Amino acid sequence: LLHLVQDVNWNEEASCFEGICRLTADFYARRTEDPQNRDVKNDLEDADASYASEEELLVTEDEKENATSPPASDRRRLKLPWQWTVEHVLLPAFRTVLLPARSLCFHEGSAPSPALLKLTSLNDLYKVFERC
Repeated sequence: LLHLVQDVNWNEEASCFEGICRLTADFYARRTEDPQNRDVKNDLEDADASYASEEELLVTEDEKENATSPPASDRRRLKLPWQWTVEHVLLPAFRTVLLPARSLCFHEGSAPSPALLKLTSLNDLYKVFERC
């Protein structure tokens, strides 16, 4: 979201769309190992190690004795990636909680066309394609 604010030229329509598309593509693109990011990777590995040690402390004696409960390492593998969390948790929460000003969404008097425009929603698309 920070890059959308800082890196997109919001004054020209074509460059605005290009910037939004480029940042969206960068966000969802698969990354290869970058030598400059090794420090970040090491920090993440340290965070995972501390997470694992904290998780071991949280496991109760009953879970240790119970053979049917998955071990802590298996539970960590089942954790969803951060991209899924951003896409399916954070962005919908932003959409429901953060509401733009009315002047940004609706044409009022002599004001120019609205800055924000809802293109479509999944429910509207289902209605259109049900007819086909």
